[in-house]
Amino acid sequence: MDIIKSVSESQAVILNDIIKLYCPNGFEVDPTYSKGNFYKDVPEPKHKLDLHPQGSGVIEADSRQLPFNSSSVGSIVFDPPFVGGSQKDGKPGIIKERFGYYK
Repeated sequence: MDIIKSVSESQAVILNDIIKLYCPNGFEVDPTYSKGNFYKDVPEPKHKLDLHPQGSGVIEADSRQLPFNSSSVGSIVFDPPFVGGSQKDGKPGIIKERFGYYK
């Protein structure tokens, strides 16, 4: 029996432990998929969505209004992009430039 810890320095270990405990079939939906870098060492979700899709198989959708019926999804991974204010040189960060801000 593997021991599952609640603390780790590895995001992948934590996410894979969440899958073991709560999502035996893996995560179903990621509405902020982007390029999928989040899934380097984690199984990819069944449904990949993003406001600005950057790869094949990623559906364009706003995380505030997903294209699923109510109560039809068992698990969602929500890892929104970091929206920084500005860089050290005072210029807007590329993430802020691309995504604007959340209301």
